[in-house]
Amino acid sequence: MTRDTLIILPGMEGGLDSTCVRTMMQAAARLGKSAVVLSHRGARKPNRLQKFYHAGHIEDIAWLVQRLTSLGRATTLYAVGFSLGGVILTRFLAEHCTVPIQRAATVSMPFCLDATAEVANCGINRLYQQRILASYKSVAKAKQHFPEYRRRNRFLDRVRSIRDFDRLYTAPINGFASVEEYYEASSAKRHLPNVTHPLLLLAALDDPLIPRETFPASASLRHNLTARFSTTGGHLGFYQVREGKFWPSWLDNVSDFLWGQHSESIFSNDLATTDCETSTRFDAPECP
Repeated sequence: MTRDTLIILPGMEGGLDSTCVRTMMQAAARLGKSAVVLSHRGARKPNRLQKFYHAGHIEDIAWLVQRLTSLGRATTLYAVGFSLGGVILTRFLAEHCTVPIQRAATVSMPFCLDATAEVANCGINRLYQQRILASYKSVAKAKQHFPEYRRRNRFLDRVRSIRDFDRLYTAPINGFASVEEYYEASSAKRHLPNVTHPLLLLAALDDPLIPRETFPASASLRHNLTARFSTTGGHLGFYQVREGKFWPSWLDNVSDFLWGQHSESIFSNDLATTDCETSTRFDAPECP
C-alpha cells in the first residue's frame, strides 16, 4: 500500500531521538502519512569514509528521494528540514528543480552560515557550540586511520569554535578551498532564489543562532516561498501553553503548509504517547 511520505532532515547532530523529529514523525502518523528520517552521514558516530555530512551535502537526500521513488512506496513526497537540515534541503531543492517533492518546509534554518558561525561563538551560545564540538572532535579522533585526519588531529586541541573545526576539517576535506568558500557555497540565502518548489521558511527573529540582519526580506522572495518570521520562538522552540501543556506551535504551521490541516484539530492526546509504526529510517549506503 502506497501513501504520502514525509522526508525529515534533522538538524546538526540531530537524529531519531531529537524532540522535533519525534514530534514531526508522530504528527505525520496521526495524519496517515509515512515518515522517513534521513540519518546524516557521520553525525554522532563516524561513517567508514573520509568525508562526512556538512551544510552543503545533498548527495544523501538525492539518494533517498530516488530510493523512495524506485520503491513505489510514495504517492506524493513532502519534506521538512530542521536547522542545518533545512539548509541541506534548500540547496537540494535549488539544484533539483524537477524532483518530485510536492511541498517542503524549513524550521529555524540559518540563512548565512558565516554569520551563524560568528554568533555561535558568543555568549551563552558557546554552551551549544561546545556540545557540538565535543561530538565533532570525537568523530575526528575516530577517523585517525585516514592520513587527512591523522595530520590534522595534531591541531585538534586548538579547535575552540565551529569555525575553527570547519576551517581545519569540514572545508578542506570536502573539497572547499577555504572555510569562507564553504560558508558562501552552502548558505541557504544563496540558494533560495533558485528554489521553485512551494517552500515554507519558519523562523523566529529572536533566534540566537540566526542574526536578524541575515533574514531575507519577504518582499524579495519568489512567490512560491512563504516566510513566517515570528517575533519570538528561539531556535527550534516556538512553544506555547495549550490545555496546560507545552505545545510546539511550529507544528501547526508546518502541518498546515504541507497538508492544509491544522494540528489542533487532529491531535487530541499527548504526542508523547503516539505510536510511530508508519515511520521508517533509511541509512544511505557507504558510497563516495
